[in-house]
Amino acid sequence: MNVIAIDPVLSAEKAEAMRVTKTESRSELAAASDFITIHVPFLPATEKMVNAEFLSNCKNDVVIVNSSRGEIVDDEAMLAALNAKPNMWFCGDVYSGEPAAKECEFSHPIAQHA
Repeated sequence: MNVIAIDPVLSAEKAEAMRVTKTESRSELAAASDFITIHVPFLPATEKMVNAEFLSNCKNDVVIVNSSRGEIVDDEAMLAALNAKPNMWFCGDVYSGEPAAKECEFSHPIAQHA
């Protein structure tokens, strides 16, 4: 398996030792990946980083897993990509606007997408 990563803290030497190809290009990562997992904190720089441009560079049958924060994903862009690429999969254990305290019923368009 080839592993490609974007990580500002990962040194080139450490990446090579782990047999990881390090890139700085999100579009390169998107175009080359069959599976993409997202593990980033929610910051202004990461808000909606999975956006229309990123998704347009993804393969038609990519699987994207977001285990970070819901706000990392542009919901409208993700729904459009899922509709345009029927073989694309999105797995999220978090969604934007998700109630942390579970004080109300939760419904989200991406969670409802079939």
